[in-house]
Amino acid sequence: WRRSLRIFPGLWVCLIVTLAVLGFFGFLGSDFVGSKTFAAWLAGQVSFFQFYNPEHFRGFGIGVANGALWTITVELQFYAFIPVFHWLTHGRKPALPAAALLFLVSFAAYCVMDGKVNGPGGFTAAPLAFKLLHVTLIPHLWMFMLGIVIHRRFETFRPWLEGKFLWYLATYALFMTGLQTLVDLRSPPYYAGLLPCRAVLALGTVSAAFSARALSGRLLSGTDLSYGTYLYHSVVINVFIQLGLLTSLSAVPYVFIVSVALAMLSWHAVEKPALARKPFSPAAIFLRFTARV
Repeated sequence: WRRSLRIFPGLWVCLIVTLAVLGFFGFLGSDFVGSKTFAAWLAGQVSFFQFYNPEHFRGFGIGVANGALWTITVELQFYAFIPVFHWLTHGRKPALPAAALLFLVSFAAYCVMDGKVNGPGGFTAAPLAFKLLHVTLIPHLWMFMLGIVIHRRFETFRPWLEGKFLWYLATYALFMTGLQTLVDLRSPPYYAGLLPCRAVLALGTVSAAFSARALSGRLLSGTDLSYGTYLYHSVVINVFIQLGLLTSLSAVPYVFIVSVALAMLSWHAVEKPALARKPFSPAAIFLRFTARV
């Protein structure tokens, strides 16, 4: 219930905005809106199949109505995985070997998937089986597990995280530069170097939250722009492309400004009020109703 309040109200309002944008640019003709394809896409957008994108939208912007939302499908699978992982590793002697095996299988799946999905021909030309694998937790789980390890052993990692963000950023930038320039892309040595590189990125991401910790409070005063920016930035990019405004890097600051403005509006008008309903879970409402009856 609580995670649903965090995800779906903002997502559904973003969908309404996306529909308005699609309609404005002529991608919601009566024939398409009345089709089964549109109904299937709409059902996917309001539930957890956001990765589905009809061919009808290939001519819109980057070719996807909202190109960021496929990760929600993976995110929800991560939530479902947490109790499974806890059961697998809590108080069991073979927990570490089982977790290590799961990590390695996931990383191997990522390497295979990356070559098939992001290789020659890109995502569009990729085999369907690998497109579907791409939106499961299997090839992404290893990165999620890095976060689990940091969380479970946070006190051990704390001295290596607090105030160290710039060090991680510099290390990651140097590591990736060397990987991109000295090693053939998507070769075995490339993937071997990618694993420690992503570990540095994971540590750096958490370190960012524990470096200059008072800064976000001074700048944002509790406003959470993360989810809203995630929801709207791809829509904004599509609008800029449709208007012919995304022709150089000079347009990027404007994309950023509009995305953040929409994120701020989303937080204050939709997300924050929705999160205030956390105590009123369906179970609590049902119990109150039955108690009165």
